Amino acid sequence: MVLECSTEEIGRYYRHLYWLGHSRARKLAKPYWGSHVTVVRNEEPPNKDLWWDYDGELVTFDYFPGVDDNYSNDRFRSFYWLNVVCPRFEEIRVELGLPKNSDGIYHMTIGSTENEANRHIYEQMWASV
Repeated sequence: MVLECSTEEIGRYYRHLYWLGHSRARKLAKPYWGSHVTVVRNEEPPNKDLWWDYDGELVTFDYFPGVDDNYSNDRFRSFYWLNVVCPRFEEIRVELGLPKNSDGIYHMTIGSTENEANRHIYEQMWASV
């Protein structure tokens, strides 16, 4: 379950700051789904019948500026985000029968960079699809 951000300006702004902060030599790619906040990932909620009850709900959240310290690596890309706090996300998780996040912090994905060391693997994987 993801929250689609109503404006791409937040992600665009922070991707631009990242580019400026790296002497205009490194860029972040826009996320495939646009800027978004992940609420449920890789979990199956016990109360699945409520899943679509949240579709279209408007939710407000607070985010913390700063990108460089927030990233995760997988084999092919590094993902960058802004930390987000939203009490409503905690309520939704509990209603779905899932535990609250241990720290109450979520993240808004704003971009990614390719992992150059594994780029050829990524390209081969997509070429075979």
